[in-house]
Amino acid sequence: MTTRMKRFLLPAAPAALALLVILGLNVLPGKSPAGQTDKDFALVRSVANLIKNDYVEDRDPELTMAGAYRGLVNGLDPLSAYLDKSALAVYDADRRGRLNRTGIILYKKYNLFPQVVSVVEGSPAEKSGIKPGDTLSAIDDRSTLAMSLLEARLALKSAEVKPVRVRVLKETETKDVVVERKAPSGEPVRWSDANGGPAILSHATVDGAAAYLRGSLAKRLKAAKGPLVLDLRQCAEGSVSEAVKLVNVFLRADNAGAFEKRDGALENLSCPETPPAETVPLVVWTGPATMGAAEAAAGLLQESKRARVVGFETVGLASRQDLFRLDDGSGVLMTSGLYVLPSGRKLWDKGVVPDLPIEPAKRDTASYLKKTQELVPKL
Repeated sequence: MTTRMKRFLLPAAPAALALLVILGLNVLPGKSPAGQTDKDFALVRSVANLIKNDYVEDRDPELTMAGAYRGLVNGLDPLSAYLDKSALAVYDADRRGRLNRTGIILYKKYNLFPQVVSVVEGSPAEKSGIKPGDTLSAIDDRSTLAMSLLEARLALKSAEVKPVRVRVLKETETKDVVVERKAPSGEPVRWSDANGGPAILSHATVDGAAAYLRGSLAKRLKAAKGPLVLDLRQCAEGSVSEAVKLVNVFLRADNAGAFEKRDGALENLSCPETPPAETVPLVVWTGPATMGAAEAAAGLLQESKRARVVGFETVGLASRQDLFRLDDGSGVLMTSGLYVLPSGRKLWDKGVVPDLPIEPAKRDTASYLKKTQELVPKL
């Protein structure tokens, strides 16, 4: 892809034109009309020249164009993102190993400030007084308005154990809050046994969860009589392929849904392995922070009649993103496929509707346990 782009690049705006080439090559949804790409090139040249020659002050061309790149990509959907060199470095580091974090879980739409949808219990964010419903207008003195959801998430992470300063909007109050960062648990799944209640498997990510359940937690899983709770309330990260592996711990299915690409082609998914917990009664908990891959897991278990869902309707982000690295060291993460359930229903922009909804004011675990107990006789 990169070699194919090179002949189109202009010194004044290389990455912006590279992105337009990606658009012209039909990587993004919506085919451009014939000749439209040439018009886009001319428009970018004209705007770049106007800024260079006629704007009242000299501006750094790279910083000026970075805004154009973000506008092109970040406006596509909540999960597509333009990453400059520094953000891409944090992204790569996070993929190699989970970075230090605050415990803040965000959701953000284009051109809006990110909102806190959940705070991890016992995290630095909770100790600092951050609460669901808070809005972050700045992270380390950088406005979050033009950031993508991914950029905002990455800005809260660091390879170093150092604090981050966030500007918090609480209704009519605005204040700066310093939040510590700490290393996350090395375990993708936390097993807890409620007093007299079901065992709860809490997930911060679906990545690695299946391997952990089949490995370190295999004996406990095999001995479980049920019901089991798959707690996805704070599961906002991970890939759909890993979500399908997680489902395969509880369900075997030749058809586990598919990725639908821009031309309508389907890339089929399956749960082919023998499930170690195939017969254990199962309940899935969802919340405002249940996003992306976690939605795919919840939706697949629900549609397959393998589990009942308790909680909140999810936002609808189940999809796949591909990373395109550009010549200047930046990158574009772009949605390339939407997850489709075996029935053909897309979760994108629709989400998972719970079988038993939870009232917004009752997000605590006790409320979820009470609702789950109502389901036990029916499992």
